[in-house]
Amino acid sequence: MSADDSALALLDPVPGRPGLKPDEAGRVAAEVWGIHAAAELLDGERDRNFLLTVTPEERYVLKAARASEPGERIALQLAMPVHARRQDASLRVPRTVPAIDGVHVVHRRFDERNHAVRLLRYQDGVALSAFGAPAPALLEAAGRFAGRLQRALADFSHPGLSSQDFPWAPQQAQRVVERAAPEIPAREDREVYGRVAATAEAGWTELLALPAAALHNDLNDDNLLLVSGSPERAAPADLAALDFGDAVSGPAVVEAAVTALYIAGRAPDPLEAAAAVVAGFCVERPLTRGEAEAFPTALALRALVSAGIAAIRSASVPAATAGSYLLTSQRFVWRVLAALDRAPQPHTRRRFLEAAGHGLSDVGRARPKNAAASEVSSADALLEARRRRFSRALSVSYRDPIQVVRGEGTRLFDEQGRAYLDMVNNVCHVGHAHPRVAEAIARQARQLNTNTRYLYRQLTDYADRLLATLPAPLEVVFFTNSGSEANDLALRIARNRLGRRETIVFEGAYHGNLTSLIEISPYKLDGAGGGPDPSWLHRLPLPDGFRGRFRDGDDDFPGALIRDARRRVAAAGPATLVSEAILGCGGQVVPPPGYLRAVYRAVREASGIIVADEVQTGFGRIGRSFWAFLEVQRGPGERPPLVPDIVTLGKPAGNGHPLGAVVTTRELATSFETGMEYFNTFGGNPVSCAAGLAVLEVLEQESLPEHAERVGKRLFEGLEELAGRYPTIGAVRGRGLFLGYELVTGPGSRTPATRAATALVNRLRGARILNSTDGPDANVIKIKPPLPFSLDDADHYLEVLDRTLSETT
Repeated sequence: MSADDSALALLDPVPGRPGLKPDEAGRVAAEVWGIHAAAELLDGERDRNFLLTVTPEERYVLKAARASEPGERIALQLAMPVHARRQDASLRVPRTVPAIDGVHVVHRRFDERNHAVRLLRYQDGVALSAFGAPAPALLEAAGRFAGRLQRALADFSHPGLSSQDFPWAPQQAQRVVERAAPEIPAREDREVYGRVAATAEAGWTELLALPAAALHNDLNDDNLLLVSGSPERAAPADLAALDFGDAVSGPAVVEAAVTALYIAGRAPDPLEAAAAVVAGFCVERPLTRGEAEAFPTALALRALVSAGIAAIRSASVPAATAGSYLLTSQRFVWRVLAALDRAPQPHTRRRFLEAAGHGLSDVGRARPKNAAASEVSSADALLEARRRRFSRALSVSYRDPIQVVRGEGTRLFDEQGRAYLDMVNNVCHVGHAHPRVAEAIARQARQLNTNTRYLYRQLTDYADRLLATLPAPLEVVFFTNSGSEANDLALRIARNRLGRRETIVFEGAYHGNLTSLIEISPYKLDGAGGGPDPSWLHRLPLPDGFRGRFRDGDDDFPGALIRDARRRVAAAGPATLVSEAILGCGGQVVPPPGYLRAVYRAVREASGIIVADEVQTGFGRIGRSFWAFLEVQRGPGERPPLVPDIVTLGKPAGNGHPLGAVVTTRELATSFETGMEYFNTFGGNPVSCAAGLAVLEVLEQESLPEHAERVGKRLFEGLEELAGRYPTIGAVRGRGLFLGYELVTGPGSRTPATRAATALVNRLRGARILNSTDGPDANVIKIKPPLPFSLDDADHYLEVLDRTLSETT
């Protein structure tokens, strides 16, 4: 049985609770703890609980767990309150009583099964459910207690937190709701349930993508007690929490939602009461804007789960035996569901944002009458303005476009402050808004910006630092503004030297947006709006062993692929080879061992010129080799790598500042001195050079190439593990932080799943992870994030991807 199935199995009316009787509980207490008292059965969902009263001042609770309860979950229930109390002594949380021999958990056999038994000190007090409509002070105190507990658990970790195999776990909410929906008895209630569920589903992925925390996960109004004082003047120190049995890892906002749900349902205005709980929570543990925006979803899902579980069990258990615990607070839960159903979503969202202390963004605000027509204040308005002012040939990413307002490290932030993990932006190479690069640009712009007809040290300093990363005989630099300009200039230099236009490229290749480069980019020529190949263009098959013309399952692979390439190169004669070492738009394809060297050798033998396009893969993205043409040629027993005649650079060189370069040999540079001047107004200007120098310094000082290699290996292995479990992932490939995985239609298939890839990218965008598709059939998910992308980022991505694939396959 899978974890998900076992979680739903716990919806059964009697989920394996021990059949322990009060007299047996009393005997265990006497034998193990030396406590002699009559045992009184208490309510409980999974455990069998008994109250032991020695005197009115000395009382205990004996808890016998289900036989199937994992030991690590019981250990979690012991460790979590201890940690919380250690961090904040004011927190009133359960205390375990050691047995006579000092242990905290013993195992006893009841109904022919072993059960873990433990003893807790009884916490005196009055459940908040006893007070009816809650006073404002009680709402705030409940929220503050939950926030204080959450803050105390901020650095708590335990293996038991990862268990999600019970229906109250946040991860199970959607499955529980789907199962429960048909069980709601009244038609009107089913309609309310369905509408609230549909609204909550829209925010489900974003909620679960929030950073995880250790949650009590059951601070309902029966598990929160008022120990001292009065409800009208309650403070957090007056409250106590019971029962850590549902503790789990999940978004911190879930703690606030669970606390708010049950107590708020008793108030005249449930949503206003819930907002008061949120405000109290944020006094102790502030919610980020993204967490605050997710609160309505968290509140709705917990209400749906609570009502749904009650409906399922009520349908199975006769009313006479259902017990008060089964139906606890359900009338008040339905009041919250009704309130969520009635309230307009923007109003609900605004109410909780304000309660969490976040001012409204400009979204939805009316423009002042004197505002310029071009001023816009929301993503929708920006999109409409874009459509008015620009051609539809300029595309927008994602079904639901994102309005980005700033970047930092590996994150982009939208106008509402929500963070998105950027896994596709290989332009901001050393991280969005890297302070060292930004300062270098600003400092130089304040001092000098001019063109290369003047002498200034920034030009030669940057050229020297750049050349130091490349092998001989690459020693002459031409600076440009982009990779496209660099590839266009490389073609000019090579064709001038050869005296002919013959050009060799790979199928699926893309080399830039200039006319000269569209002509050598099959990725564009074969797509919508493309055209026939020029007569001088020669193609090599994509060296893709998974779906290419030559496949890794063939008897003679890659030998046949290499022989085919040699034949095609020889037929082209002296020609310019323009090639990425790892083909990006081709689908992140890494050629098989020995292939790239063989192609380079064949071009040399045909007296051709080799241009290595490192626009996407250069500057350490693939690891410590720094340049992909070096890395891909290396292997066991390989001879030293062949060095291209020209290397072209772009995107990452300036970390987003327009900067590109052509690096070549002295011989080719001299042959280009025909009398026609090469001048580029902005290429190599002092500000661009300052940006380029700063990028190289950051790469070295932060060891980012080595970091990319290490994190890329972790990510690659994680993707391969997912491919083993999800047959829709047909292949995983790439090096360092230049990876991709190909989606296919099913087990054993090599048919591209283009629509599924697009849908996956949009679902991940909903989880605030930015991916995109590539490859000739747009079925490859490409991964090329800023290099500071961390091991934690990799693990987060793999976790979200795993969850998303499990929901869609």
